[in-house]
Amino acid sequence: MKQVAILSYEGCWAMGLFSAADFFRIAALLERHLGVEQSFAVRVVSVDGAPVRAAGGHIITAEGALADVEAASLIVLPAIEGPCLAGFEADARVLAWLGQHIDAGALA
Repeated sequence: MKQVAILSYEGCWAMGLFSAADFFRIAALLERHLGVEQSFAVRVVSVDGAPVRAAGGHIITAEGALADVEAASLIVLPAIEGPCLAGFEADARVLAWLGQHIDAGALA
């Protein structure tokens, strides 16, 4: 089964995050309907597992932290709201985590 990590972070577009999560939910429902084995295990994660505030102000509850993702086949990075880009500084922990998983073969 392929592991999918959807990264939630402050200022991300919830629409992008939930669209990805819903896409894989639909795939799982179709697989169940067809009687085939589930292809994807999907988790919404944040840097430390804590909730984050999306661009529209909604709180997104993560299912785990980056450290909880052992091996991801696919990493989904939702878009960030434009005004949040002013003064944006990437979190070194996220960059290291992404690099580690991409080096191991994950698609992002």
